[in-house]
Amino acid sequence: MSLPPLPLRDLPWSSHIYNAEHLLKGFYRRSIEVLAQGNYNLHRIQQHRDSILENAIPLLLEMEDAAPDEGLPLRWLSDCADHFARLIAELENAVQSAAGV
Repeated sequence: MSLPPLPLRDLPWSSHIYNAEHLLKGFYRRSIEVLAQGNYNLHRIQQHRDSILENAIPLLLEMEDAAPDEGLPLRWLSDCADHFARLIAELENAVQSAAGV
């Protein structure tokens, strides 16, 4: 599972958008990899969850603010936000599992 790719368009995306997408994909990929291992380390899972909440979500919100100027479709941002919401829920489930709750 991965984040949806940036939509294709005639003009290239700005470096800000490419960099933000690269960061988002990194947060997402690393967390998915940790979940796929299945042997949950409580602190590691919490760190990934917190990193998404403290870094990825604010980055998505910044991209939403810049969307009109950048021509970034809100549908793409919504799809990315949905992916992160599901990932946060999976990480939270893993935290509870690792904590024995």
